[in-house]
Amino acid sequence: MIAAGIDIGTNTFRLLIGEIVGQGIHPLARGLATVRLGQGLANGRIINQEAIKRGITALAGFRGQLDRFQPRTVRACGTAALRQAGNRDEFLDRAQQTLGLPIEIISGDNEARLGLNGVCNALDEPIPGPLLIVDVGGGSSEFIAVHGDRQPLVFSLELGAVALSEEFPAMANPAGEDYQALDRKIDMALEAVLDRLPAEPALIGCGGTVTSLAALDLGMVSYQAERIQGHCLDRARLTALWQRLAGLTVAERCRLPLLGPGRGDIILAGARIYQRLLTRLGVTAMMVSDAGLLEGILLSSAGRNDRSRT
Repeated sequence: MIAAGIDIGTNTFRLLIGEIVGQGIHPLARGLATVRLGQGLANGRIINQEAIKRGITALAGFRGQLDRFQPRTVRACGTAALRQAGNRDEFLDRAQQTLGLPIEIISGDNEARLGLNGVCNALDEPIPGPLLIVDVGGGSSEFIAVHGDRQPLVFSLELGAVALSEEFPAMANPAGEDYQALDRKIDMALEAVLDRLPAEPALIGCGGTVTSLAALDLGMVSYQAERIQGHCLDRARLTALWQRLAGLTVAERCRLPLLGPGRGDIILAGARIYQRLLTRLGVTAMMVSDAGLLEGILLSSAGRNDRSRT
């Protein structure tokens, strides 16, 4: 059967249309648009009109793809920006009319569980021992801790790359007090979950921040999902990426392959969350998953939630 998932994120909107074959997904079409729905959201919790226009334009393009492939099931999910925005109904009314289908605003916990299912579905085989999956997004970061048959522990923090970049505009040249203040902000947020996370877990990163870092580490000019999947980023490689990116201006970062204006200006904040997490957990490296929330949304639309445990 053909199914579709739509992720209406704080920074990007994404579409995946795929045929479900056994336990896997055979992609038929993808859509990606940098919308920055969460731009300025921290100041007043209001989505600005330009962001709404960008979002509607992106969804109109997705509607064309849906009309072409006619998936049997479709699920569209809104995340942190829509959870936080006081004027979300204004956006939703126009967005749902454009898409021709309802948009669910999912909780942070639900977002994390969908991401877990997407990641686990893409694994060739289960990972033994405790597993921690982390998705650093534009408006929030999701943590999913899994150990055998135990119920997964799910946490969502309002700690995202867009909001941090707006709060610390000196990220164009992160040094001195601004750099230290960023670390303090991240560490304070992580304190809320660290004592509830498993000791020495196998760590998997998913989502746009970490896949962009992996693509940079691999020197990619065009995105290759099969090389991203399973790539290992250790502390040394993350530090090297940070130093490289911090030595560039925002404009220079935005010109890097696979970053562009939609991620080049926020990648440092996202990378720093992962750096601080590895340090605080005492973990030396993490594996990168190309699959995550978007795949989980697609699978859930078709009732496929049976690989959400390792």
